[in-house]
Amino acid sequence: MALGFGMTGCASSDTATASGESGEEVTVRVVTAVDNAYFFAPVQYHEFLGTWEDAGINVEFVAGTTPTLGQILASGEADIALGGGTTEAALRDQGIEQTIVGSNFSPWAMYVVANNNTDATTIEELKGANFGITGAGAPSDFSVHKIAEDLGWNEGDYSTTAFGDVGSMVAGFRSGAVDAIIWMSDTAISLEEEGSGRILGDSSDYVGPTVLESFSVMDKFAAENPEAVRVFFEKYYEMVEKLQAEPELFESVLVEEGKYSPEVAKRLAELELPRMSADGRISDEELDGLSEGAAFSTGDRTNENPLAIEYTYWQDLLK
Repeated sequence: MALGFGMTGCASSDTATASGESGEEVTVRVVTAVDNAYFFAPVQYHEFLGTWEDAGINVEFVAGTTPTLGQILASGEADIALGGGTTEAALRDQGIEQTIVGSNFSPWAMYVVANNNTDATTIEELKGANFGITGAGAPSDFSVHKIAEDLGWNEGDYSTTAFGDVGSMVAGFRSGAVDAIIWMSDTAISLEEEGSGRILGDSSDYVGPTVLESFSVMDKFAAENPEAVRVFFEKYYEMVEKLQAEPELFESVLVEEGKYSPEVAKRLAELELPRMSADGRISDEELDGLSEGAAFSTGDRTNENPLAIEYTYWQDLLK
């Protein structure tokens, strides 16, 4: 399952700088699939944190969405993608020549939030509920699918309503149009903090090992700029380790740059910061789970035809 880029260059571990063939500083353009996401903090708020300060590379942030991620990569507007692992795997299957190289956030941290119009106190008690999802094949849809599978629910035991995007899904939840939603912890915590719903649990208990958010690199860029890629990831994961050691810094950037409330930022620091990947390594079990999720995102709900994952750990790019 692990496939290489076929590069034969070498890198020096004594320096944290990188330059192109002309000797000029390399620009690395990074597109993210979610704006102001807590788990993307070292990338989206890199100027505040100094993630790549004095690294010898120029990092540019490109704001994207899950539906536009492939278009941005295919048009040559970005070199590295940070988004859903299932999305990136599916893009590769669709012909976008990029390879997954590391985990950003591996646990399937999609939280089940019950609306106050229900009496459910456990996920099991949501049998018969109408779940809000962003769309067919989306992480929210996959979460519902795996919960139903694990609990033995039949098709008539639950339903889903697709809203098209997160904002519309949350609005539908607040209005009582659906009984529950499953989404990232920042949204779940915010809804609980405002009194609109109750967090019943984490869908990772049902989905199993996989990769929620991952990094992928365009093959051509990796082949032409291996040193810049190495420096990018070394500095990124160093920043994750720093934030985990200094959670107050993580909280401050979420409040000042991400516009989270101090209460939500503190809960995210306690709950999710320790679970952010500090090295990017993806296990074989996680790759298997990613294969299933990627197949689901393309419309295969059978769990019988997992999608092949092209993965090369970023530290192995130069070997």
